[in-house]
Amino acid sequence: MTFKVLAVLCSRKDGYTASVLSHAIEGVKEVDGAEVDVVRIHDFSVKPCISCFACVKKPGSGCIIKDDMGEKGKGELWVKTTKANGMIIADPVHMWSSSAGAHAFIERLYPYLWTGEMNGMPFFYFSCASNQGMQRFSAKEMNRRMIPWGVRMIGPLDVHTAFLKDAFKEARKLGKKLALEAKKDAEEGRNAFEDEYEKFKYYQKTIMPALDIYMENLSQGTNTYEKSLFPDALDAFENEEAIPILEKAAKEFKEALKHYKAGKTDDAITSIVKCGDYWTNATWIEYLKDNVVGAEQPKAYRPLPED
Repeated sequence: MTFKVLAVLCSRKDGYTASVLSHAIEGVKEVDGAEVDVVRIHDFSVKPCISCFACVKKPGSGCIIKDDMGEKGKGELWVKTTKANGMIIADPVHMWSSSAGAHAFIERLYPYLWTGEMNGMPFFYFSCASNQGMQRFSAKEMNRRMIPWGVRMIGPLDVHTAFLKDAFKEARKLGKKLALEAKKDAEEGRNAFEDEYEKFKYYQKTIMPALDIYMENLSQGTNTYEKSLFPDALDAFENEEAIPILEKAAKEFKEALKHYKAGKTDDAITSIVKCGDYWTNATWIEYLKDNVVGAEQPKAYRPLPED
């Protein structure tokens, strides 16, 4: 049985990043049945998301922008993503960060957020830097960006040109690892996370732990309830349907904060997942449902916890 790996190159055709990618592809091809589709992002038209929310109003319809990631699911690059059993993004470090090309591509995977179709997809990302580097920070950034989609990370690999020979070996090894998982994806179906709790536990072991990100964001970097988003939000909310949901989110955040400070990671994840689910639904009702999106929250995205 064949399986497909989409390799997205976000740099020059003959640069350091491309050379690392070539070794990753060699690793992919070590697995029988591998079909690798290599694309260079700059050869395609990938416009920024325009926040029209068409993909939210009608999940599964694709993006309406007229470019290679849109055309209501008919864009050439979008079609390639739908056929992929695994994905590689090969990215140069630009300005101490991931490249604009990689950012644009990831941003335009937005419609998958509302269908859950990328949940569990094998995904290999690497950043390649020269000069001062910052490749590890770029890799962390991409790891963080992929949390909402719930891909299963192979790697990531942070590369500096001073260590290319080592990077070539590691890229080949990770390419093969990705291929083995992509083959399973084709043969057995997508190994999706069953729920947010399972996903958070998985990402807590990556280079950008999900729990830590949430705690810093919701507490506004203070790790306190008093200076978190919740007191002000509870004063500002006006929608009678949203307020009791927000109150539940605040309660769960207090629990998460208590467990987090005590070093009880699993308990903190349990509470922060419930908090995030309540928070998402409350803010959707208060700010997005009628005023911005004009649609109910898609069922695949952060459903309310069962009390």
